[in-house]
Amino acid sequence: MAIIGSFHQHYHFVKQLAPDLNQWLLGASLDSAFTISKQELVMLFNKNNEQLVVKVLAKFHSGFLLFENTPYHKGSNAQACFEPLFGKQVITVKPHLYNRSFEVVFDNNQVLIFKCYDALINVVLVDGGEVVDMFRESIQNDWTYNPVEFEVTDENIINKLDAYQYEAGKYWVYKREADDEFYLSLNPQTDKPILETNNSVEASTIFARYALGSLGFKQAKVSRVATLEGEIKRLKQQIKLSEQGIKQLLHQSPFEEIGHIIMANLHAIPKQTKQIELFDFYNNKNILVKLKSDLDAAANAAYYYRKAKNKKIEVEQMEQKLLNLQQKLVGVELMLEQVNAAQNAKQLKPLQVSKKQEVVFPFKRFVVQEFEIWVGKNAANNDLLTQKYAHKNDLWIHAKGVTGSHTIIKHKAGKAIPNNVLTIAAQIAAYYSKHKGNTLAPVCYTLKKFVRKPKGFEPGQVVMDREEVIMVEPKLP
Repeated sequence: MAIIGSFHQHYHFVKQLAPDLNQWLLGASLDSAFTISKQELVMLFNKNNEQLVVKVLAKFHSGFLLFENTPYHKGSNAQACFEPLFGKQVITVKPHLYNRSFEVVFDNNQVLIFKCYDALINVVLVDGGEVVDMFRESIQNDWTYNPVEFEVTDENIINKLDAYQYEAGKYWVYKREADDEFYLSLNPQTDKPILETNNSVEASTIFARYALGSLGFKQAKVSRVATLEGEIKRLKQQIKLSEQGIKQLLHQSPFEEIGHIIMANLHAIPKQTKQIELFDFYNNKNILVKLKSDLDAAANAAYYYRKAKNKKIEVEQMEQKLLNLQQKLVGVELMLEQVNAAQNAKQLKPLQVSKKQEVVFPFKRFVVQEFEIWVGKNAANNDLLTQKYAHKNDLWIHAKGVTGSHTIIKHKAGKAIPNNVLTIAAQIAAYYSKHKGNTLAPVCYTLKKFVRKPKGFEPGQVVMDREEVIMVEPKLP
């Protein structure tokens, strides 16, 4: 997320910033200096009993300088630095010729050198020609003080810098229309200015505030999108495994039928038999039945009946887990859409998945005899439910002839929807419609695959085919 086309660390800006800082800091004493993190340095100066704050931030492959005169209270994570300068006064601030750096000289002859080198921005303390402390200790080359670094002699560089035309003493902060990025300019641009000023200290600070806010939001958004996409991938994999597990269980030989086959052949099964071939009167063929040799025939039949009961419970548990995963997937996918649509940090802040904060399911939800009923909340939400989250074999329900909530009964593999579940879902659909105040209301239903939304239809509007109608009392269960 490097900053494109900004002059906030350009030589022609830095050389004008140093004299303005000289006027701002001259005679001020350094009360304290500390790092908040490896990316942020704060220096607190005192001038005529007024606090002056200098902040240096190394973020987003660039560097930022902010200058403020509002009270600053350091936190417990602050790590002191530049302690030899505490209580010392600034006697001058001067730029380095043809270099993107400047120095702050104190009355004890120690010097703070500000290197405005984009991602390598740093502040180093020099005493007697040696570096004794620095802001970003990880930049190893900065531990060696080399005065030649600040004495540019390359004629090509000098000629290029001298040839650049700009309006001295004037600064603009813009938001680029093409990509919504903020930048600092030394000349007027076609973009609408956020700030126009004659003060380089103000220009540096205002630019940094806008740019850091914008880049921070974009970085958080990219991170949030990646997290949500990872969560969606994980949920889809879990849903796939759950569906496979349910399918595998359902396709196993029905344990209850095997129990009945054993009971029909009690006298034909010898004791201590591990397996036996018996006639399967359900499928009109012989099958091999495994038995527990320590149990008699009746006990083996009881064992298979227990397995049938446990299988039913296991399938129900797996189906409920599947529904929970599907509901969470709906919520996470909807949240991803909201994150992608977020325009600022305020809109982005509540959109996150965490263990403490569950994803909000976007539809009204009812459970009747283990069948899930989902209900849309408004026209746009109806479209979301019908067009994106309803399965083709879900039963789609709507109050006939009036506006109302789209309602679906989630399909369960191998299970028909009982009439009373349909009735209750129809009552819910009628309740959330213009029929709410009626004694009886007509409600139509069909499979979701027979519901379509022609191009140009308003939010919530659809066309349904093969509909059937039921009369119900509008009410909630």
